[in-house]
Amino acid sequence: MNEMGENLVIVESPAKAKTIEKFLGKAYTVKSSFGHIRDLKKKGLGIDIEHGFLPQYEISSDKKKTVTELSAAAKKAQTVWLASDEDREGEAIAWHLSETLGLPADKTRRIVFHEITKNAILEAIENPRDIDMNLVKAQQARRVLDRLAGVALPPARWQKTQAKASGQGSGEESKITISLTNTTTFAADNGTDVLKGGFAATVEGFKVATYQYKSTSKPITPDQYSMRVYKSAVFYIEAPEGKTIKSLTFKGNDYDNGKYIKDLTGVEGTEGSAVANSDGTIGPWEGSASVVILQAAAAQTRLESVDVVFE
Repeated sequence: MNEMGENLVIVESPAKAKTIEKFLGKAYTVKSSFGHIRDLKKKGLGIDIEHGFLPQYEISSDKKKTVTELSAAAKKAQTVWLASDEDREGEAIAWHLSETLGLPADKTRRIVFHEITKNAILEAIENPRDIDMNLVKAQQARRVLDRLAGVALPPARWQKTQAKASGQGSGEESKITISLTNTTTFAADNGTDVLKGGFAATVEGFKVATYQYKSTSKPITPDQYSMRVYKSAVFYIEAPEGKTIKSLTFKGNDYDNGKYIKDLTGVEGTEGSAVANSDGTIGPWEGSASVVILQAAAAQTRLESVDVVFE
């Protein structure tokens, strides 16, 4: 294993970073890209049709700070390990990181693993590979087609098809409501060393869960009426592959009226805009992420449902 100098490992999800860093030890720093860091340009089509439908990329506005931080860390590192998921989107994320951060080939390693265990992580470090450009090109082609379809289809037709859109999205937003009252669908989930044991379920492709946060919260218990999230516990939602969560609005009760729900998705301790409203809703949380982690500030919060806007 490469133990010389500083190693930077970049993963997609912040929930994985602390656990992986603990497995690898002091020679490794693990940071998260929070999913995709750049996408087709929003201004115009974002595709050069006259030159072979070449995609035209830009860093997403909400990821500029992340890119700056990753760039600074990469410059200090002797080796950068790109550890995004082993699928079309994950391979594209690895390629975008390599391109955007200007990573030299001789100091860049692509690794994948299928479980968050010490043995799996160490085995991945021992068996790096190159970025699979066939997967990257497949993702690019799908992204270009999604954009072209979103622009070319008339509004009435798009309204019928947008809910079924797959891939990273067409730039159009869709909305679903996930019920949290049918808690028989939730099963015990061990979480990670930071997000500890709670309950999780996959609903319409979205992983929704509640966890304890650093053992500072009471156990999280789903019941037949709602999902109870106690103070300092977290609500976790992860979008399906290629989707980005844009906003979350909960129906429920925040018993400390008006207190903010902390947004742990990005920088730990920052406060989001999800507040208790007089109409019985909490939110909206607004941002752009494939994984959103919100920490309850109230003594007890009962969540009945969540409206998810995504693209």
